Amino acid sequence: MASRMLILFSKKGRMKYIGHLDLLKVLQRAVSRSKIPISYSQGFNPHQQMSFALPLPIGVDGEREIVEIELEADLAPEDAVGALNPHMPRGMEILSARRRAEGEKTPASKVAAADYAVEADISPEELELRLEGALARKEMKILKKGKGGVKEIDIRPDLIEASACGNCLKLRLSAGSVKNIKAEDILSEMNLKPKSICRLELLKKTEDGFEPIF
Repeated sequence: MASRMLILFSKKGRMKYIGHLDLLKVLQRAVSRSKIPISYSQGFNPHQQMSFALPLPIGVDGEREIVEIELEADLAPEDAVGALNPHMPRGMEILSARRRAEGEKTPASKVAAADYAVEADISPEELELRLEGALARKEMKILKKGKGGVKEIDIRPDLIEASACGNCLKLRLSAGSVKNIKAEDILSEMNLKPKSICRLELLKKTEDGFEPIF
């Protein structure tokens, strides 16, 4: 019986420097070696039925990333985790898996925001000052390239939440197919060069705010 499974994984260390297409190849190879009964597309050049909730920018660690696979036969989530992990490269780990419920939307269609942790290269006092300045701004206009060319957009409304603790900056930003604001966009407006950036969680919108997709 065919089913769809959501897989939660981390991507850190040196693996953060591989691009989205290379990540796709890594997971495809791991699935092939694990003998998981994945479905393939029809046609001249069949490929594994696999899709990501939201691509991760190069250079950004991923704490809880989501990929969905379609299976030809049912498989227990814990068996999928156990089968895949031995074939993952250093810096990547399968954390958990679950079946996508009947009628549940795809992860990609549910992404509305993302949480980030940024390690700053300035003192905690200076970070607090820059954060206060950013939150006080009514506008943050940047140039963004899209299908219609380059245009100026205001990303201030997409800075949903922000806080600082020591030299760590926590951000919640709009994300997904409608609006996808990168942490680097906000950091550039704060004139902040990060030591590291980690995407912590992908979130969906609810009546009460946001909650994790997985």
